[in-house]
Amino acid sequence: CEVFDAVVLLSKLTKCGDVTELDSFRESSAVWRLVTSTVENCLGQKCAFWDDCHLVKARRAAQDADIVVINHHLMLADLVLKEEGFGELLPGADIVIVDEAHQFPETAAQHFGVSVSSRQLRDLVQDMKSEYLQSAGDVPGVPDRLEELEAALKTCRDAFGKVSKRIAWQCTDEPETGEKQLEAIRFALQNLLESSDGLRNRARGLDNCIERAERFHDRFEDFLGSGDENDVRWIETYTTGFSLNTVPLDTAGKLATIWESHPASWIFTSASLAVNNDLGHFRARIGMPDAETAILDSPFDYANNTLLYLPENLPGPGEDEHTESVVQVANQFIDIAGGGTFLLFTSYRAMNYAAQRLEEIRPDTHLLVQKSAPKNSLLEEFRNHGNAVLLGTTSFWEGVDVKGTALRLVVIDKLPFASPGDPLTAAKIEACRQRGGNPFAEFQLPQAVIGLKQGIGRLIRDADDHGLFIICDPRLVTKSYGKVFLGSLPPIPVTRDPQKAEQFMLQLNQTERKQSA
Repeated sequence: CEVFDAVVLLSKLTKCGDVTELDSFRESSAVWRLVTSTVENCLGQKCAFWDDCHLVKARRAAQDADIVVINHHLMLADLVLKEEGFGELLPGADIVIVDEAHQFPETAAQHFGVSVSSRQLRDLVQDMKSEYLQSAGDVPGVPDRLEELEAALKTCRDAFGKVSKRIAWQCTDEPETGEKQLEAIRFALQNLLESSDGLRNRARGLDNCIERAERFHDRFEDFLGSGDENDVRWIETYTTGFSLNTVPLDTAGKLATIWESHPASWIFTSASLAVNNDLGHFRARIGMPDAETAILDSPFDYANNTLLYLPENLPGPGEDEHTESVVQVANQFIDIAGGGTFLLFTSYRAMNYAAQRLEEIRPDTHLLVQKSAPKNSLLEEFRNHGNAVLLGTTSFWEGVDVKGTALRLVVIDKLPFASPGDPLTAAKIEACRQRGGNPFAEFQLPQAVIGLKQGIGRLIRDADDHGLFIICDPRLVTKSYGKVFLGSLPPIPVTRDPQKAEQFMLQLNQTERKQSA
């Protein structure tokens, strides 16, 4: 196939072996798992290609380097390995600088937790079928057990329905949705392991598959058991699969232990750590309550280059008409701006509704909608077009950089409060209540403030950037906590007068035309 041919060609030309060198290569491709290294499929030093492996070369280079630039996931994976005494991926460091640090606590929770997905199990089935045919076709029973596991995975996914969602896992006397099907998967894994006794020590690939099956079986047993009261468990379903997830409710204690074990100068930086000019919330989350802090003013001239418009008389975010009102406000200002707009939503439902409505009322506008193409492709198209309108949800609220005039208007539908129905959010709220705290003030509000700051941060990325912000959530004005949000933002002038907002946008257009003339 085309993808396979492209990978073969890349293998001959690449110097680093990074899959991102192929724009068309997606995780959904059947080729992906055959050519990417994971915890599950890596054979380590017993692999015949160990000395030529790009991943191994990258680790060796990191060990020899004076400065290493990595993401949060790799750093935490290294810290966890060192903490557990299983080695290391990276060298020790005297200074560690963590940028975009607002993401760090959630990433840490993922690494301290445990998960197992239907995709991992499907990959196990395929790998074990291949290894079995190559090395152990004479051992009866294994193919039947693999078919049994495949069937159990399909039945379980069907039991959860086709809608993507998170389902809280509670051990009660009444079976939860899909519990019998999950138990059937655990039983199928157990049968597979019993049938695999005769396969051990025949080939490293087979041994790897058996080890994976043992690990996944143990995770299913732990998930279905009584569990740790300090852990949160939930099932997440996707269009074609699901995952079981367990994370600790509080990572501060675990992180504090790591800081003590790895003395260094730890520097955490981000444009959205402070809540109302206070960093106490973040320090508590990373287990550094006594850390030294500093809040530095932005180098950008928000006072002269931006304006925040808060429309009056909008329906509340819980009302049915709210998203339609967002569309109407956005439509009005897209006309004035001529495009160059981000519409940021807190849910896919609202985003999809807005996309459909804008397609109806603005058929000539170049609309880009999240999930219609890869994120990087959408951003590149947005930059190149210059007058496009992009609709996105959570992943477009941060980590998106569009400098210059291509982006001049950002419309936000709601304050980004986490859904109290989300299992992890609900567990944190309840834990805060149990210790006598105020969940809204201590957890929900600070997290929403940080989220809003990230969304606001999409517009001004350079000293010469200008633009208009519109937030279509009346709670910024009607609720007392609105002052906390506004007090946490950069010094952006605020208006409720639509004429002032329109005039600002018109003046911005005139300035841009003069500069381009």
